[in-house]
Amino acid sequence: MRVIGLQILTFGIKKAKHYDQGKNLVAGRATCVTIHAPRSPDSSPMKACPTQGHPSADTDMAYAIIKTGGKQYKVSVGDKFDVEKLEVAEGETATFDQVLAAGEGATIQIGSPILAGASVTATVVKQFKAPKVTAFKFKKRKGYHLTKGHRQPLTRVEVTAINA
Repeated sequence: MRVIGLQILTFGIKKAKHYDQGKNLVAGRATCVTIHAPRSPDSSPMKACPTQGHPSADTDMAYAIIKTGGKQYKVSVGDKFDVEKLEVAEGETATFDQVLAAGEGATIQIGSPILAGASVTATVVKQFKAPKVTAFKFKKRKGYHLTKGHRQPLTRVEVTAINA
């Protein structure tokens, strides 16, 4: 780990599921670091923890919470993330109309259940299949073994705009 001009004050290791830089879910050990950057003396330290996906610094970055494929995602402009398969070709744009919340810093709008007129526009980067998941059934003393495999079709998208 390279740290230039920063002092590491706290260092902890948790066993948890976390996301790597490409927003892919990874199980295992996650490292959480609290960093004091040379900023104003009244500001709080920046925390960078891969279990949360984004560094929770004192930045006012616009974000939205969208719902697609039965799941909810917190996204910002420029984020790449994987969703259940969308019927959109690579390179084309997809629009997510089910925006549950959108905002920037302290000014956040929360829908009930969705925000009227809000949308998130994303570009489809890639259509692919997730790694194989193997389901193995076994009954002792009965000679019963059943192995099934499954690869979930996914779509990787990159957020280009948040319209709230």
